[in-house]
Amino acid sequence: MTICIAAICNNGKSVVVAADRMFTSPPPVSVEFESDVSKIEWFAPGIVVLPAGNVAVVTEILDEARKELGGNGTPTVVQAAEAVHRAYERVKLTKAEEQIILPMLGIDFYNARKVKGALLPQYLQPQPQLYQLLAAQTSQYNLQTELVLAGVDANGARIAVVTHPGSIYWLDKLGYGAVGSGAIHAITTMALSGQTRTHALYDTVYGVYCAKVAAHVAPGVGQTTDLAVVAADGSPRVCSDAVLEELKKAREQAMMIQRPSLKELQRVYESEKPH
Repeated sequence: MTICIAAICNNGKSVVVAADRMFTSPPPVSVEFESDVSKIEWFAPGIVVLPAGNVAVVTEILDEARKELGGNGTPTVVQAAEAVHRAYERVKLTKAEEQIILPMLGIDFYNARKVKGALLPQYLQPQPQLYQLLAAQTSQYNLQTELVLAGVDANGARIAVVTHPGSIYWLDKLGYGAVGSGAIHAITTMALSGQTRTHALYDTVYGVYCAKVAAHVAPGVGQTTDLAVVAADGSPRVCSDAVLEELKKAREQAMMIQRPSLKELQRVYESEKPH
């Protein structure tokens, strides 16, 4: 339950990202709470990751991804996204085994695998129905986590979403995306504003801010806003409280457009006889 947004702008030279600070603790508690910690996490020069949902596995996923990249401290956006994607799949399989397979099969399977290197299909060959049940439950296991990865490299700005059941989606053509419980409100706002990757930086900063505020009506979206601009030259530039205050004023000014008079509409409507 949260909102994380990314939008490409400046003809593909920058990405604007925004997030709330609402976190969800892991099951079985699953408590939502606002924190002082920003969700905009620096992954590599010019690349950030924004998590939504169960944040308990996010550190594990990103650590796995960085380990896969090895000494490559300046990966391309594609390299980073694919590493995060594969790490997501590995963590999902590990958690599914911990929470589904091992509790059901117990120490016997653990020892058989550790000592003899037994695989699940081999171990359960005499019990095909149990194997099918565990395979189905494992495939349906959900980390309850989504990740937005956004960045800029020599090839320009790119946005990827990594989500259940272990899929990656590239949103470069559309130019923006969002995850979390407020995603539909944010994406609708961006669409209605006509956002594209050719939009100017300040127009996009304002548009992303408005999309984040629009998501406040969704359940579980926090009121605090973190907003940053990502470019190819290094870490994201986080917008200050002064910038956020100016964005708030600009949005309030736009909302103050006077409502048109409907007296003439009322007169015409009431003058007509009902059919």
